[in-house]
Amino acid sequence: MREVSLAISDVAQNSIDAGAKHLRIAVGVDEECISFEVSDDGQGMDKEVLTAALEDGKSFKGSSGIGLTLVKENAKQFEISSEKGIGTTVRASYLRSDGAYLGDFGATMLTLVGDFDTVLELSVYGRTKRIDTGELKSALSVAELQSRGVLRLMREDINKFIRQNGGANL
Repeated sequence: MREVSLAISDVAQNSIDAGAKHLRIAVGVDEECISFEVSDDGQGMDKEVLTAALEDGKSFKGSSGIGLTLVKENAKQFEISSEKGIGTTVRASYLRSDGAYLGDFGATMLTLVGDFDTVLELSVYGRTKRIDTGELKSALSVAELQSRGVLRLMREDINKFIRQNGGANL
């Protein structure tokens, strides 16, 4: 996957399918790599299911698990850990010299707001922004956040943070 936001979205969709309620996303950008870590509190996988997902392209729900294969395929570094009943963590790094780019990360985050209490930690060249959507949703519903333009402003704020910290070409 060249666009890292798509990889994060795919991992998050797996989390939704696994019944996760809380999701933590950490994204880091430096001169060499774009990397991410996604952790959830979903149903997790035992070793047999995890092996099947990575080697055979089968997911825990019996459908295609090809997404993880694609996330892993172009990664400089890839790691997944999962514990049945606890949750799953996926880590991946992509070389920017291989054409990896972040994409519209603000939009990616907004797709997750309705489904999760999401904690985002975004680090661009050493500067970090943290957003906890659980705190936002405790004040207003997702529909109210949308109607008041808060979600649009959040998307703009995330993408502005990336640009202002040297990530205009991410």
